[in-house]
Amino acid sequence: FGAARTPSLLSMDVDGRVLRFDSTSKLLASGARVGWATGPAALIERLELHTQASNLHTCGVAQALVAALFDVWAERHGGDASAGFASHMDGVADFYKERRD
Repeated sequence: FGAARTPSLLSMDVDGRVLRFDSTSKLLASGARVGWATGPAALIERLELHTQASNLHTCGVAQALVAALFDVWAERHGGDASAGFASHMDGVADFYKERRD
């Protein structure tokens, strides 16, 4: 809960070998079970092929709700949904910091 977030390994990757996995489970709702991966295109493509072959069914309702939320954040932050997500994460961190202190 410090002043600055620790940089992710992905932000320091210079060789294109790092994947970052994020989830909404601790930031929005534990039951949402929506996540995503960020990384080099070649690795993401391989991951996508594996996911298509191994996932039987994903929850379309949860994905639609999270997508709609990111759309709202984009509208509120000049088209930048990630800025809205970052703002929400700051609020969640403040909430847990207050509870801790």
